[in-house]
Amino acid sequence: MGAAALGVAIFTGVPVHGICDVRPDIDHMMVTDERTAAAFRAAVTQLSQGRLGEKAMITLIDGEILPALEREQQRLASEGLVPEDQEAVLAAAREYVQLRIEYWGLRTQAIRKGSIAMLRQADKKEGAARDVLVRIPYPLAPA
Repeated sequence: MGAAALGVAIFTGVPVHGICDVRPDIDHMMVTDERTAAAFRAAVTQLSQGRLGEKAMITLIDGEILPALEREQQRLASEGLVPEDQEAVLAAAREYVQLRIEYWGLRTQAIRKGSIAMLRQADKKEGAARDVLVRIPYPLAPA
């Protein structure tokens, strides 16, 4: 009888093993995204006041913003069983981060080339990212 109870306990525990809660990763991604956007806004203010040049903007994007978002992309790509109620949120978060990476990459290229057309492309990526962002309920409700 004891062996049967142990077997049931092990069997019922197996589906739970390996299931990951993606809420902390999504929270982390949102904080990182806000932090990087705030850093860029501050740099834009300095640029408009003549205290910062375009080269510094490129350095900020390439050296801080893009690497931070790429780390978030890696966090969100981790394999594991995701609860069904979190799958859509995780997919939206992954799409959002990808669009933000594309946006920042285009923005850097536009600054380097002085291209208004590329800035418009970047703005379209940012708009697409905002469209995806509304699919991510934040803050996420506790389980």
